Amino acid sequence: MVECGQPVRHSQMKIAFVTAEHALFVKVGGLADVAASLPPQFAAAGHAVRVYVPYYAQVASNLHLAWDTKHFVTVRAAGRVFHVGLFHHVTSAGVDVYLMRYDELFGRGGVYGEGNRGYEDNLLRFAVFQQAVVEHFAVDEWFPDILHFHDWHTALLPAYCAARGELDRRYGAIKQVFTIHNLGYQGVFDPSQYWVLNLPGHFYHQDWVEHFGAINCMKCALMQAHYLTTVSPTYAKEIQTPALGFGFDGILRARQHELKGILNGIDTEVWDPATDVYLPAHYTAVNATGKARCKQVLLKAMGLHTRPGLPLCGVVARLTEQKGIDLIIAIMDEIVRAGARVVMLGSGEQWMEEALRGCAARHPGNVAVRIGFDERLAHLIEAGADIFLMPSRFEPCGLNQMYSMRYGTLPVVHRTGGLADTVVDANDETLRLGTATGFVIDEPTTRALLEKIQFALALYEDRATWRRMRRAAMQTDFSWEKSARGYLQVFEQLVQR
Repeated sequence: MVECGQPVRHSQMKIAFVTAEHALFVKVGGLADVAASLPPQFAAAGHAVRVYVPYYAQVASNLHLAWDTKHFVTVRAAGRVFHVGLFHHVTSAGVDVYLMRYDELFGRGGVYGEGNRGYEDNLLRFAVFQQAVVEHFAVDEWFPDILHFHDWHTALLPAYCAARGELDRRYGAIKQVFTIHNLGYQGVFDPSQYWVLNLPGHFYHQDWVEHFGAINCMKCALMQAHYLTTVSPTYAKEIQTPALGFGFDGILRARQHELKGILNGIDTEVWDPATDVYLPAHYTAVNATGKARCKQVLLKAMGLHTRPGLPLCGVVARLTEQKGIDLIIAIMDEIVRAGARVVMLGSGEQWMEEALRGCAARHPGNVAVRIGFDERLAHLIEAGADIFLMPSRFEPCGLNQMYSMRYGTLPVVHRTGGLADTVVDANDETLRLGTATGFVIDEPTTRALLEKIQFALALYEDRATWRRMRRAAMQTDFSWEKSARGYLQVFEQLVQR
């Protein structure tokens, strides 16, 4: 067991960070931001860090960032031999990024799939990637002290290290830390596909990859990694319950002393209202006058009424029930009647897109909707809105509530996962102490959400109180340095163990 108290300082560690995404090259979700932000913090602490990521078609647009090493590693899968090329990039922080290239598998239009459907050969794709990573350790004579890997796309690494370790003891010395970003995506496949994995038959076992008669990639890591982490303290507790354990709550309760929630950070250089290149005016927690200018630009850009004094609610999200967008749609008319305007940016379920277009048509000048994604508009909404709506039913960590607080846009959230860990609800005590940073509902219902929004709108009229809340929110520390300390504490004590 790793006792996570004060870290025991260790000499330089070699850390291999294995991920399916990296924001510098390809991004689908928050994992890409983690992969781009966390390893530089490890390097800044004096450790040698290598990041491994597949070479997707999207990387081609950033070819100037990576060069062909002219080397490759050879792996087997599905009865075939794959010669996987190695491209290399060194970040400005001194982190080595290795991109594993095999165009037949990764040179496609999507990352995990296209048209809301995963690729049928995803098991093979990520099996080849993981084997290539493991093989590269031996080829390059660089064996990490810590193997830090993420979500189901890399969750078979304990099996590949164990299989490879039968011939090379150096693999047995690697300490494995698996991070769960979303337990709901487990990498489940029909057992008939087991043959593609290039693993001995004894790994198809309930202690490894077999789960209720299917291949479950996530299970391999949950059972075999030396330590488990997830992306917020509250989510670490929630996944030990039947409601959010997705069938693994029993395993996670059994490993609760080897499970830690470490809150993700945000890129405080990219997301900084004092320097943000996407904003028409800059501002700080001490002097927030530029925020009013951002609001006016946003209102005009989205065709909303620009009458001063009216509060503006913003939403930037995937349009899904998980994000609670259906709750916002259901009470949109009441939000407008309460005196607020609403601007929304996102895409997702078709019925939600159509319903939101209907809301905008019913309330011209008060509701604006942009379907799709626009980076500049996302930043402008974070800066220009007064209130950010994020009533997710579950949220392992969440980033937008942290972006919002950093930009002085007070979030309305559901008390779950990272939302519970980051937003301090406005009540009599927290308002008196000056610690309130947003508004929290206990249940994701339309009634609870509407009542909390109405409370926020009423509080908005108390300008002095609103300014105090805004300042407290903007001064909250969401840096990756804080997150990295939590991971390094785990790493150092694993290596010492």
